[in-house]
Amino acid sequence: MLVGIDICNTIANVNYELLHKFNLNLKKYPAPEVPDNYFLTKAGLKVFKNARPFYQAKDILWQMAAQGCRLVYVTSRPKVANFITRRWLEVNEFPKGKVEFLSSRDKAIMAKDSGMVAFFDDDPVVIMDLLELSIPINIYVKTAPYNRHFNASNIVKFQKWGQLRHENLKKFTGLFT
Repeated sequence: MLVGIDICNTIANVNYELLHKFNLNLKKYPAPEVPDNYFLTKAGLKVFKNARPFYQAKDILWQMAAQGCRLVYVTSRPKVANFITRRWLEVNEFPKGKVEFLSSRDKAIMAKDSGMVAFFDDDPVVIMDLLELSIPINIYVKTAPYNRHFNASNIVKFQKWGQLRHENLKKFTGLFT
């Protein structure tokens, strides 16, 4: 089973780092307070490097990998963040997986074309695109103020990664036990 995993604000707490630099309003995405092309600068790349992983994210992903899931990290980060991104995954001991750098709009297309069975993301654009493609995919939404309005039978919202071990995920058998 192929599973797509977003990085920023899904497994890496990038917003926490940005809150130290900008007066963010987390009700809007992307945050209008972050200047265009910020993530192409040294300061922006440092945000990626310093972002802390969300508690239990790597544990859940290791559990999925042990159950035979093939993980693909799909990020909207700029390609210039390639080394930092791969190194961050390694240093934080996430399971190995292919890393794809795609625009938000291209993530859903990749999920469809590759036959992914699940996708983890926080980006409202990606979530909407996945829903509009009407593909049989489970969408796991790491909740934030900007994406809480989504509801569909194939969406599971979670605030903390540890919640994914609970019984309410039985309808998505095969991913969690």
